[in-house]
Amino acid sequence: MNKPPRHVFVENVVGFETSTVHADLLECLRGMGYGVKEYILSPMQFGIPNTRPRYYCLTSLQSSSSHSTSTILKTHKSCVEEIAGIEDFIEKGVDNSSLILDYQELNRFASSIDAVSSNSRRSACFTKSYGVYKTGCGSYFYE
Repeated sequence: MNKPPRHVFVENVVGFETSTVHADLLECLRGMGYGVKEYILSPMQFGIPNTRPRYYCLTSLQSSSSHSTSTILKTHKSCVEEIAGIEDFIEKGVDNSSLILDYQELNRFASSIDAVSSNSRRSACFTKSYGVYKTGCGSYFYE
């Protein structure tokens, strides 16, 4: 590559850091002269009421005398003192009637769904199966 970027940013699911693709990625980046810093971070650490930790890799081109070392920082230390309420993220005045889970389905899945309200200070992540399956695919919001 004639002009490699000064910085490369990678985001992926937790678990990526233990994969062979991850090892190959780091080998390639280090071979090209990038310094690597890796993190496992959650939105909760930044005051966002969502429990979805992610893998992040931040890289920068280093001078030839720099050494590239990497330790994945896994911390649950918060950067804020208070988590925002979900009400801070809900758009007001929007017709959500097509998103409402009917009463029969609610009763059927009540014991296995994660239900959160506008006062909640946490929610689970949405997954690719959201809208396909009723359970295991994120929080349901109720008013």
